[in-house]
Amino acid sequence: MKASSFLIKFILMALCGWANFAWSAVAPEKPIANIVFFVNADKGAEFWDSQVAFAQAVSKGLNIKLDVHYMPADARNRFAIADETAKYLDRRATPPDFAIASFWLKGEDKLLKVFEQRRLPFISINSNLTAEKWAEMGEPRAQYKHWLGHMSPDDVHGGFVLAKQLISSATKRAQCADNRCQLNMLALTGHSYSAVAREREAGLKRALKYNKNINLLQTVHANWQQQMAYSQTVQALGRHNRIDLFWAGNDSMAYGVVEGLNHYNLIAGEHALIGSIDWSPRTVDYVKDKQIDFSLGGHFMEAGWSLILLADYASRRDFIDDAGVIVKTRFSILNQTNVDTLGAFLQKPEWDESQFKMLSKRFNPKLKRYHFSANQTIQVAGKKSF
Repeated sequence: MKASSFLIKFILMALCGWANFAWSAVAPEKPIANIVFFVNADKGAEFWDSQVAFAQAVSKGLNIKLDVHYMPADARNRFAIADETAKYLDRRATPPDFAIASFWLKGEDKLLKVFEQRRLPFISINSNLTAEKWAEMGEPRAQYKHWLGHMSPDDVHGGFVLAKQLISSATKRAQCADNRCQLNMLALTGHSYSAVAREREAGLKRALKYNKNINLLQTVHANWQQQMAYSQTVQALGRHNRIDLFWAGNDSMAYGVVEGLNHYNLIAGEHALIGSIDWSPRTVDYVKDKQIDFSLGGHFMEAGWSLILLADYASRRDFIDDAGVIVKTRFSILNQTNVDTLGAFLQKPEWDESQFKMLSKRFNPKLKRYHFSANQTIQVAGKKSF
């Protein structure tokens, strides 16, 4: 009887032990941080879809709970962005640990105050500030203590490279020296109040100082939109006998230029060259078909890179000692030389999410410096690197 009782007790203990083991094996590990990502676009906007998808892949790899909040269309302006952000944060059941957001020109102060009042640390991405704003507000962690850092592409350099590469492609095709090819250019840029548009245009102007033979016919504000770019292109081609180069500040406007050329039975890539920025997946086919000569991009990774910085910051590995509080990223190029490899990846990105830990000092103590390069990130974490 004693032996039987002992056996039953042993079996019950064993079963309990197995249950505890099974639970520990399947129980999800507690996220290292809860982060909200504010997106100033609708679902379906190609650039932002890429931005969100990459951020979600990084969050899974680093065990971060990521909430993506798409700002309503009527709040995507400098007057309403801060109020909508505050309302969203205040109606949450639990506050996030960190936030990632983009600025709206002339609405920066209001947004910063929303985070400051709630003691919510955040990183700003994508949209840069004007020189006047930097002087007025100071760097992150100065006037606004909870503004941990700012990450954005070097848009002046991007606009410069966009123009230089476009001119170089045209002069090679025309088989004439850079300073002897007389070429007409039309520039299409974003909203007049967009800091990104202004900086890219500044880069264009800098490039044209070194290429006096390029005749900039006009710079038009197509507001990042394909349909508006189409209308602007049709109007411009009706006014000017010949336009050789189209400097498009983003991919969507480049698609509109292609349509505008088609309106006059002109072939993009044959009668005129187009260069753009964004690396939208749809652009890959345009580059393959030589309708768009090249696209600059990689900055869709900024939200994901910011998650890496925040994961490290949460474990007392402050990125200020390495990356600093202002991180400028550089564009990479998609063109005929890499469209079959890089292009294939951009259209169907597959990430080995566990490899994102290699880019984080929290998970990879051997990492001495951050290397936020689109090509290198794909090499490290892409399942099909090139």
